[in-house]
Parts: sequence; structure tokens; C-alpha cells
Amino acid sequence: MRCEEFWGKGLRAKALTPSPKPEKGAQASASVIGVTLMVNNIILFIKDYLDAFSFIGSIFSALSFIFTIMIFFKLKRIHSEYLFKIRTPELLKKLESTSENISKYFVDFSRFIDDINREFTLCKVNLGSLKNKCPKEIKKSVSKTIKLILSYLKITNCSKKQEDANKIYIEIQAIVEECKNYWEDIKWGGRYE
Repeated sequence: MRCEEFWGKGLRAKALTPSPKPEKGAQASASVIGVTLMVNNIILFIKDYLDAFSFIGSIFSALSFIFTIMIFFKLKRIHSEYLFKIRTPELLKKLESTSENISKYFVDFSRFIDDINREFTLCKVNLGSLKNKCPKEIKKSVSKTIKLILSYLKITNCSKKQEDANKIYIEIQAIVEECKNYWEDIKWGGRYE
């Protein structure tokens, strides 16, 4: 049946006749052209929104930097708590032993002054080791006590030495208690800050 008979006289006959099948080479080149057009459209899209992508990339870069710094400090805190858990019990025993010996020597201070000096020197070494393993608040107390011990060892006046020795003894006891409290806090997962 012809197109004119079916639709009427105003239509062309080509409208209902099927178009000839394209050759294989023409089909392949059409698909390549389609892919090329699609890639060009993507490139134009990227060029149009390059500033936006650059801005988003900058934001993600800044966020990753911030997260890296946060992780660094968290790992540093975990490391210091680990060192504190491992080394502190031994150091605390040494400090308690030293403070017990010092309290025994206070009975006759002038007679045992050399022994007290030796105990304070040992205490200074143990406090120096403890200082590297404890949090900031305890570090301040430890530093203060080390300075007191150093100034004590330079004093020659016996009565002044006895006063300073009492202060140092009290500071050592306070540090031991602070460390025990911190030990309990980290043992239960609490933070001491």
C-alpha cells in the first residue's frame, strides 16, 4: 500500500518506507562520534565547574589535615598513657621508699644530712624519669619539686635545709598521690585533663 493512499495526497511516500540499513563502518563511526561528543560534554562540564571542584577538593584537603593532626595528638596521648601505665608503678614505689627513708632521717636531721642529700638526689633522678611519662598537671608539680631539690642541695645552712626538706617531702607525697589518682582515672578509662 502506498503512503498517499493510506494518509492522503499531502504526504510523501518516503514517510512509510523504511530507511536503508547503514553499513557496518558507518555504524562504528557513529558510535565513536557519540562517545566523542559525550567525552567533550563531560570535559566542558568539568571546565565549567572546575572552580567548584577545586574548592571542594580544598575543603577535603583541609579536613584531612585537621583529622591527621587530631589523630596525631590522640596517638601521642595514648602513647603517654601506655608509658605511664608501664613505668609509673615502679617509679612510685621508689619515690615512696625514698620518702619513707627521708621521714626516718627527720628524727635527727643534722646527723643524717648526708643520707637525706643522697635520698633527694635519687628522688630527683626518679622524678626526672616520671616527668617524661605523666600529664601536664603532674609535670608542673614534678618540675617544681625538682627545682626545690636542686636549690636544697645548694643550701649550706642546716636550719634552712630542714625547712626546705620538709617542703620537698610534702611535694613528693603530693606527686605520689596525684600519680595514683591519675593511674585510677586511666585504669577506668577516664581522662585527667
